[in-house]
Amino acid sequence: MSLLQLPAELVDAVLSYLWAEEDRVSLWECSLTCKALVSPAQAYIFRNLKLTMPSPDVPAILEYRVHIRPLIQHLELVELHKPWIQRDKTTHRTFELLSSYITSLKIFQRRQDIDRPRFELSCLSQLKSLEKIFLSEELRGGNFGKPMHGDVALITLLNHFPNLRAIDFHSCLVPNQIIDKSSQKAPPIFHLEALKIRLCQDSFTLNWLIPATASLRNLHFRVPPAEEQPIFWDILERVIEVSAGSLEHLTIRDVDLILEANRKSLMTKIHLHGAALRSMSLVIGTVGVEAVHQLSFIAHCLHTIETLPQLRHLTLGLYGRVKLEDIYPNDLETLLVGNNFPVLCNVDICPSLVLLNLAERSSPDVFFAAFPQLVQRRMLSVRFTGEFDWH
Repeated sequence: MSLLQLPAELVDAVLSYLWAEEDRVSLWECSLTCKALVSPAQAYIFRNLKLTMPSPDVPAILEYRVHIRPLIQHLELVELHKPWIQRDKTTHRTFELLSSYITSLKIFQRRQDIDRPRFELSCLSQLKSLEKIFLSEELRGGNFGKPMHGDVALITLLNHFPNLRAIDFHSCLVPNQIIDKSSQKAPPIFHLEALKIRLCQDSFTLNWLIPATASLRNLHFRVPPAEEQPIFWDILERVIEVSAGSLEHLTIRDVDLILEANRKSLMTKIHLHGAALRSMSLVIGTVGVEAVHQLSFIAHCLHTIETLPQLRHLTLGLYGRVKLEDIYPNDLETLLVGNNFPVLCNVDICPSLVLLNLAERSSPDVFFAAFPQLVQRRMLSVRFTGEFDWH
């Protein structure tokens, strides 16, 4: 079969794999193979644009090679110590040329001066087609000084993008606390479909985002340290309430770190407002805890939720070595095949290989032997992982 006869989706699958592996050399070689691969390969070659400093050549190239512009969908900005993004005119020209095409934005703000404004990037307002934003904030030396109160810089930035559908707070480390006057700020002009909170100490911004989650479909969050949970938990539970009826996919990372009172409250909220949930992931975050304790903990959480009528897929992320005697007998299987989850069709157990050598790694047969009813119903899959996949 010639290359021209290959299905387009098969060609795209090969190229997307090379792109995911960041194998730019192979992508370039594909683009030079034949005419049939030029356009598909270039779509991946030029998909990402990363700027770490002023680049006067970039707008010149975009103006000369017009066909490249529609291919650039993801923009990554790294602000290293100097606020060049806001000040450099050639960078502003780049934003102008790509304003109709950029749908995804990553910002890594790394500052030396704690007094310099956060996310004061009004020049990005040109990116009106933006749908996804990934935020990471660091300060050299890790010292963020005293907590801020009601800093609106990040809120102002986000409200430039009416088409925004997804936000990923990767590591927003400045503790920006809620103040009573937060209601005076203009509400979000966008409606989120996906929200990921890996690490965010900006409770002011999270609180402001709540009205934008009324149509939320995907919620992924990592449990914060115990001292940060009171404020975070109030915001999280309000998000689950507001998104009731639309929330379909929920991931809770480090679920074992939830304080007992918060855990009961959260699971009750999921029971009351999670009627539309189709998939849920519960991931253990404590390395070295015996598997029997991990699975018993998960069973306790699911008992508290009681029922999820639409749940079809359940993922359980585990840490540590797992032995058959650790997890059998257990009441988790009885719960999963009972009436609490009437349409459940897949249970995906994901033991992590982090910190384990070959001798300590468990065989999938351990889980197949421990959950015979799930195996009989063809509901069980075992997938060993490195770090839990947020995607």
